[in-house]
Amino acid sequence: MNRPAEKPLTPKALAKRWLVSDWTIRTMLKDGTLPSFRVGRMLRIPMQAVEDYERCGSSTQEMSPSGSDNSRGDGSSDGIIPPPGSD
Repeated sequence: MNRPAEKPLTPKALAKRWLVSDWTIRTMLKDGTLPSFRVGRMLRIPMQAVEDYERCGSSTQEMSPSGSDNSRGDGSSDGIIPPPGSD
């Protein structure tokens, strides 16, 4: 038997769940990182989308333009070892 549909979250409720600002969530919605829908003028995020995002281990951490996790941009090592042949 299917489990009942879970209630969608508001941006504020998701921000509280993830311990981030409301603006972080709204930016993720605007750039398409998280899907959302409107109920009148209010935004809602499907609980399934939240759980999928959490399950994938996705992060809201900013990436540098080079695609590495080194946000300082000073060329220092970020501890990530590239796969063989990726030079």
